[in-house]
Amino acid sequence: MPEEQQIIADIESAWAELQAEVDALGEDGIERATIAGWTAKEMLSHMAFWAESVEGFVTTAWRGQPLPEGWIFGSGYTPPVDGSWPHFQQHNDREAAWGREHTGGEVLQRLAAAHGRLVRFVEAITPEEAARDPQYWSDVSGHLREHLAELRGAEKPKLTREEMLAKVEGNWQPFQAAAVQLGPAGLDRTTSAGWTAKELLAHAAFWDEAAVGAIIGMMRRQPMPPGWAFGSGYTPSGQWPRADVHNAREAEWARGQAAEAVLARLETAHRGLVEVLETVTDEELAKDGEYFARLGEHYREHLPELKALL
Repeated sequence: MPEEQQIIADIESAWAELQAEVDALGEDGIERATIAGWTAKEMLSHMAFWAESVEGFVTTAWRGQPLPEGWIFGSGYTPPVDGSWPHFQQHNDREAAWGREHTGGEVLQRLAAAHGRLVRFVEAITPEEAARDPQYWSDVSGHLREHLAELRGAEKPKLTREEMLAKVEGNWQPFQAAAVQLGPAGLDRTTSAGWTAKELLAHAAFWDEAAVGAIIGMMRRQPMPPGWAFGSGYTPSGQWPRADVHNAREAEWARGQAAEAVLARLETAHRGLVEVLETVTDEELAKDGEYFARLGEHYREHLPELKALL
């Protein structure tokens, strides 16, 4: 099967799972709060936005072309003309606010339109674009599955710190075990996503480090602790780059490191994340529950790539 057709098949499979959960909740049910703190309606608005963003990203970042005249997101958001891309939390907050202001039917209509728009766009990508970044395309379909548990638990209490920590550790342990089992030699093997296991671990370490920065710097608006730095030496300045820029940089860093150094960085990044999560307050969980509920999911998402190498 050509790669672009496989991408569409993966998207449609994930969409069917999502649609089944939405149908089970019904239009009234999506008004309920999820375990992450936002309502299912707000979460589905968020998902529609990121599905819509695929066309914008591939067109501007990969093709270097302007968006078609009049192109906008379903919420009315228009990307800055200077090409900058705000931090993902700003997008999530804005789209959740849009969801609050619209009926369940309007949100579901936008979600369906975003999915159709995504599939039509992917049907027209070139074979080169389909093969360019397998991890990106995996994340596109993966995002449709990331929030399924929130929909299934729409009537459950909000997330507690203990539940958050247990979830993070529950996803971390098999991920770490697979990395250790591969060993230094195994970490140089190439995963199904196209990068080596060593590069994948550096990627995971970076996003754990970034989570610490998001909690302390963005949510709490506090200075980072003295001596704190990303393990690759990266120093943020100005606009936060797109995720693919970070991913490429961290993979390049890993290629120049011994496997033991990458494993050590991963362990350090995880410990640092847990130490910060242990200080998260009930108020922070209530305000940014969606963000905290997703921490740890990153390990689970990439675990199959490591296990396939064992």
